[in-house]
Amino acid sequence: MKTRQQSSVTTRKIISGEHLNPNGTLFGGYLMCWMDEVAFLCARRFTGLPTCVTVNIDNITFRNPLRLGEHILLTAAVNHAGRSSMEIQVNVEREDAVTHELTHTNSAHLTFVCLDERSKPKAVPKLTLESADDRLKNKEALLRIRVRRRLINFLSKRRAVNELTLDHELTAETAMPPRWMLTLFREDRIQNFKNLLLGASTFPTFWAKRNRGSN
Repeated sequence: MKTRQQSSVTTRKIISGEHLNPNGTLFGGYLMCWMDEVAFLCARRFTGLPTCVTVNIDNITFRNPLRLGEHILLTAAVNHAGRSSMEIQVNVEREDAVTHELTHTNSAHLTFVCLDERSKPKAVPKLTLESADDRLKNKEALLRIRVRRRLINFLSKRRAVNELTLDHELTAETAMPPRWMLTLFREDRIQNFKNLLLGASTFPTFWAKRNRGSN
């Protein structure tokens, strides 16, 4: 068994010219690569095994742009450990070179699976939850896993998806969530699902709000 703190990995990067997009800010692809890299190091540290692969990346948020010459810290830690998989949270912070003040700029949740020599899933250590924050992050991870599985299952059923449409057009009135989602979210969060169908926002947006308060 290992603790969340024992899995934690922090690395530093500096934004240079080749990392910039035409807008003069950090290209998101580089940041996603770095986040995946530090999550991989976290997975290796937690499992003590060499072969850990990325299975899923979700809920990536871009809060503040990063510019040339800025220093960033990427920190990864395990939120939840299953039989052979782990959810790893990665936080990105900009560090002021003079005051050393940290500003949270990005976050993401990545799922990794540990593999054996035959590329088959291999058991990972159990995660020990030491603090209230550890338990909260673990509960949030379990909710994300539950919603992700149910959403995949729901979207795989063509008939269920068709029931959401009216003449293949979605409006604020016709974009209604499935029945199972009504049991998971409060009324004020149902709008997030409508926004997903209408292309207005990512799903579910309330996680980003909750993560702001927990980071």
